[in-house]
Amino acid sequence: MIGWLTKTRFYCIGIRTRLKANSIYRPMKLIYLILLILTFNLVSAQDYTDKWHSTYPSQGALDVSETGLSSNGDLYILATKFTGTDHDAILLKYDTYGNLDWEISYSSGYGSSEDYAVSLLIDDNDNAYILVNINPDDAGNSSVANGFTVRKYSSAGSLLSNYENVNNATIKFGSVAYHLGAIDDPSYTDIYLTTTRAASGGKGLEARLWRLSSSLSFEASTKYDTSDDDTPVSLDFASASNDFDPMMSVYSDNRMRVLIWTPDFSSNSTEYIAGGYLVGSNVEIVDSYTTRNSARILYKNASDKQGKRI
Repeated sequence: MIGWLTKTRFYCIGIRTRLKANSIYRPMKLIYLILLILTFNLVSAQDYTDKWHSTYPSQGALDVSETGLSSNGDLYILATKFTGTDHDAILLKYDTYGNLDWEISYSSGYGSSEDYAVSLLIDDNDNAYILVNINPDDAGNSSVANGFTVRKYSSAGSLLSNYENVNNATIKFGSVAYHLGAIDDPSYTDIYLTTTRAASGGKGLEARLWRLSSSLSFEASTKYDTSDDDTPVSLDFASASNDFDPMMSVYSDNRMRVLIWTPDFSSNSTEYIAGGYLVGSNVEIVDSYTTRNSARILYKNASDKQGKRI
């Protein structure tokens, strides 16, 4: 006899508000991040029940970027919080009973110190990697340092290593990061990320793929660059020939392109596979993901949402 089937879902509910810096009225609004883990029965019509819930108070906007689970079920949450004067990236860890184990805030100290959480990655040893953009709204301002950082924390919340790429406040369009990922196989330990960066020769923005070691030492970076602005849309790991090839999809010149490298690519190496589909101008890329045999793109134009398969 087949037993009852159960399923657990995680819900993260953020109530967001922003205080205007020049507003006459500046009431202190207490914002709660509400965490609910709901367990329900897939067979019977049993109502939802809380396994646990917790609240996290914040005196301003709190935007959750990504969540992750450790090997024993501990919950990591990466978010951006408004401190009242600027934005900081924050990493929270909850145990399996909903107790807050620790929290870590990151403030770069560069320029206006507007630091936004981007992506979270948990490795097999329950270390947490976070990707943070530093002053991304000032990327076109040559008087403000901007770029990104990757930071690695142990399961106890200790900083193990970090990598930082920040311009010297004399160059416009510093790197802006989009994705963080790793190959899901113990024989591969490198960390991959995607960014944009100002291209040489006045060719707009280039899409760049980076490879760092597990201790966040730089290993290689390569790029895709046309005469248009090239923006990364997704980072995946699969191809027709190898389950572990990094694949970066890029939107540029009215096209979505899927570019594939080998896992140990060297700096400035050319992708060995490139495919693309004309999606047109004035579209917004909603999502993109790749499988071993194809890439799928969800985008919307002025009339409707559309999906395309490459």
